[in-house]
Amino acid sequence: MRRIFLLVFTTFTIAAAYSQSVELNFPHFAGQKWHFRAFRGEGKDTIATGTLDGQGRAKLVLPDRMNGFRGMTQWQLTGGGGLDMIFAGGENFSVSCPEAQPSEETIVYTGTRENVYLNSRYRRQQDILGRIDAMRMAAEAYKDNNELLSIFNTELQNQEQAYTLLQEETAANPLYAARFAQVVDVTRGLPPVLASGQEEIAGLLKDFVLDRLDPEALYTSGHWAGVLEQLMDWYSYKEENRPAFISDMIRLVNRISSDEAYAALCEKVIVFCEKKGWHDQQIEFAFFLLNDDRIKEPEGKVASVYTLLKIRKGSKAPALSQGKLPEGKTLLVFYESGCNACENEMQQLKGNYPLLREKGYEVVSVAADKDEAVFKNTSGTFPWKARYCDFRGFGGTDFTTFGVIGTPTFYVIDGQGILQGRYARLADTGILN
Repeated sequence: MRRIFLLVFTTFTIAAAYSQSVELNFPHFAGQKWHFRAFRGEGKDTIATGTLDGQGRAKLVLPDRMNGFRGMTQWQLTGGGGLDMIFAGGENFSVSCPEAQPSEETIVYTGTRENVYLNSRYRRQQDILGRIDAMRMAAEAYKDNNELLSIFNTELQNQEQAYTLLQEETAANPLYAARFAQVVDVTRGLPPVLASGQEEIAGLLKDFVLDRLDPEALYTSGHWAGVLEQLMDWYSYKEENRPAFISDMIRLVNRISSDEAYAALCEKVIVFCEKKGWHDQQIEFAFFLLNDDRIKEPEGKVASVYTLLKIRKGSKAPALSQGKLPEGKTLLVFYESGCNACENEMQQLKGNYPLLREKGYEVVSVAADKDEAVFKNTSGTFPWKARYCDFRGFGGTDFTTFGVIGTPTFYVIDGQGILQGRYARLADTGILN
């Protein structure tokens, strides 16, 4: 569903094949200031700002740097309200409304197949869904009346067929508006074919996003984060779903032609792995990225994972920027004060420190804290002596050198300084057994 003038905006995005423009005419809002923005992935791109003239007119133009862009734009008044519009296919169009209270009925689009189609498709879908709901309720209410029940079930089948036909027509339509409509259907939990059970619906939507949803259209839809997070959560819903995560993400990544969207999706995958503590999957995906070699200058979490690959199991542990690693066996832990998971793990580490010493391990801790007082307050309770922090957070030298992008992170290092493994929990290291 598209939001209209003076409604709260939630998600949007933009597109334009050439230097497209739209002329606005909203006389009741003359003199008000506005912003014109495009949405790419999870970010916003402010295209222009201005003020409606004395007649309530303005002209919005996509800059040359956005040539080839297809998606949604947001025009928003600084005092509240606005309008979201599709820019695609080289359309130069106009939007007007003579009313003081604009609505979908009073806003008029001229010269744009994209925006007209999106409105009509939404109304058609809502009509079908409304009839389906009505027939289902009627069939339930008259389930003991065979004659009426037959009539309602027949009409229900007709409307379900109409829904399937609408989905097929949408898939065949070349307009960006059709791609955007498919994205919105996913956010609303509407699969390409109607289903009853929630698990079946989730599975249908998962497969649709992986294999049929246009990833470039998703990137410029304003629903990028929501759809991807919904997709990825499916793999953590049941343990049996998890093994397919990386192979499925690679399937999706391989369908993306835009380098910008490709890098953004890779970032999402790595962040999700880190959030779930799926370090093996994270490394597996990182190897795919290295072999694929599309990201020439990695940034953010991708860059951190690339660094991580340099210190795999069996490699020599890098030197610390502060102090030295012990000559014997070492448990190196990266943490952050105030992190709930870190607090739990550090409490266990403190409680098991005597046992670790018995097994010949010394503990070294490195904090991501930026406040010296916080660091001293937390680290002052640790029974080991090697406690370090350069107060640069996750951008600190040792966090970067060891490729740490989430806490807590444990490294087990043997007596020769060779890395034996990287873990998210103390219990996973196996050294307490």
